[in-house]
Amino acid sequence: MRKQRLEYGFSIMELVVVLAILVLCVGVAILSVNQAVRSTHIQTAQQMAVMQLRAARQLAIDQRVVAVVTFTAPRTIHTQMIKGGVTTTVVDLSLPSDIAFDAEAGIPNTAATTPDGFGIGKNAIDFDQGFSATPGTLVYFYPDGSAQDASGNFNNGVVYIAVPGNLNSSRAVTLFGATGRVRGWQLTSTSAGTLLWQ
Repeated sequence: MRKQRLEYGFSIMELVVVLAILVLCVGVAILSVNQAVRSTHIQTAQQMAVMQLRAARQLAIDQRVVAVVTFTAPRTIHTQMIKGGVTTTVVDLSLPSDIAFDAEAGIPNTAATTPDGFGIGKNAIDFDQGFSATPGTLVYFYPDGSAQDASGNFNNGVVYIAVPGNLNSSRAVTLFGATGRVRGWQLTSTSAGTLLWQ
């Protein structure tokens, strides 16, 4: 019995195989695009936190004012300026909707393994290191470039950012109070499977 052929000489089976391959390729492409978008979102969120802290510090130095940065879970960064007793909102930012301030279970959690040795990886927003049992969410930048808490202590701390439920997406931003230095960190895995911040 002869095979049935379509008008252009392809059998139905050949057409089905080609369509199956196309569907598989499209599925792989969609997964790759989703992963790339998520990776871009987490990098953007970390850069937003770093840039807001740096911009607030620079604002305090340039304008000779106090700049206040407030981190509010799940994803808001609020910057204000205090000049002559008057508080003015400078900017309100929100992280991408699939990203949050989040200390994922499984991140390194000892003083020797956390970013810059701040905290124990328990709280997503963890400022006032060494001065308060309660993690702080406010940072005050002064004209000398330092970051302090509400009591005038140098404000060292860390903010963790991640896709909730995805340990490997974890990022961190640290702040040294005395100098106002801000650093970004990424959670990586060694060949032995040990997680560490770089």
